[in-house]
Amino acid sequence: MAGSVTSTRFRHVLVVNVHFDPDNYGGATIVAREVARHLRGAGMRVSAVATMQAEELPPYAVVRSHRDGIDTFRINMPPGPAPTARFWDDQMTARVTQIAAQVGADVAHLHCLQGLGAGLIPGLKAQGIPVILSIHDFWWLCQRQFMVQPDGRYCGQDPVRLRQCAGCVPNRPQLEERSSKLFAAVRQADLVTFPSAYAHGLSMRSGLPARRNVILENGINHPGPGFFDNQAARRATSPELTFGFVGGPSAVKGWPLVRAAFQRIDRADFRGIVVDGSLDGSWWRPSMFQGMRGEWQIHPRFEQSAGLDGFYASIDVLLFLSQWRETFGLVVREAISRGVRVIQTEGGGATEHRAVSRRLPIGASPEELSEALGQELRNRDAHPAPVPCRSFAEQAEELLLLMETL
Repeated sequence: MAGSVTSTRFRHVLVVNVHFDPDNYGGATIVAREVARHLRGAGMRVSAVATMQAEELPPYAVVRSHRDGIDTFRINMPPGPAPTARFWDDQMTARVTQIAAQVGADVAHLHCLQGLGAGLIPGLKAQGIPVILSIHDFWWLCQRQFMVQPDGRYCGQDPVRLRQCAGCVPNRPQLEERSSKLFAAVRQADLVTFPSAYAHGLSMRSGLPARRNVILENGINHPGPGFFDNQAARRATSPELTFGFVGGPSAVKGWPLVRAAFQRIDRADFRGIVVDGSLDGSWWRPSMFQGMRGEWQIHPRFEQSAGLDGFYASIDVLLFLSQWRETFGLVVREAISRGVRVIQTEGGGATEHRAVSRRLPIGASPEELSEALGQELRNRDAHPAPVPCRSFAEQAEELLLLMETL
């Protein structure tokens, strides 16, 4: 826990993210929850706001839950467009500010706001609540959130310019309205944080008007006691190299590339494990591995507190083939801190680490990935030493210090 640093100015932080306990989905949600947990360990009261989708409840209904000392208020989203298209919602803003007043929050830490809307920033500021905005993706610059075009190819703009975005969206006037409103909201944030130098640089070059901005690198949960003993025991008894894939069966995470590469590889003396990170176990079916070499299995989703170490102890090589330049790459840090090799796409915050990883360009061919897989298989026992990575406790401590300067 972040026990050595406390806040002298603030007592109650309102953490806001599109998802939160019990709907733990995606890297940003893990970061939001784990940092919140460490803020509570440092003596702060923590309340959280997130969204939910429940057809049986009226729009904007609130469901309250409690876990690990944190009250979570989940607001039911109205039916309509996808959350990424919901950039401004006055009713959602009213609901969140009502919750903030009800719980007595005196500072807000906002994360991913798709589905909630950027209106939360001016709404909370109007109540006299300082706002820290932590950027996790490019939703603030790109209406499609990940800078991936409708045909699945990475956009690659640097800097991002609206005139080039017009071909990706159906409504040009709304594109301009969205950018204007989001940028106006960002100007009101007291502090904007970025998880990597890449995310910070691209955002600043693209004109994101963050008046005060810093790089606040995300943390991870470090390996627990006994992890390396369990890893060594598994490697000693299992002759096959094991590949792991966490990203889900989507093109943006590189699954079609992974599947095609393993269909082309000329050997089968290895195992593959995919993690079903969906909330309902719907991502994977055995038929999705048809034609792939090796022995493949589905690993159920796991929480950070239970199952994280078990998964990484069971694999030797993490496959991180994202087809966009991610802002951080949480799983890459989790892997390298545990002595797990990584094959990853080049660029973005996911490569801002000190480990030696095998890298491919975004858009690489299945043949290129097959060659990289073959190189790993030919060097089955070349396990790297763990690379130290920043912890969530350290991230929370830095955040507390930043809060004191608001």
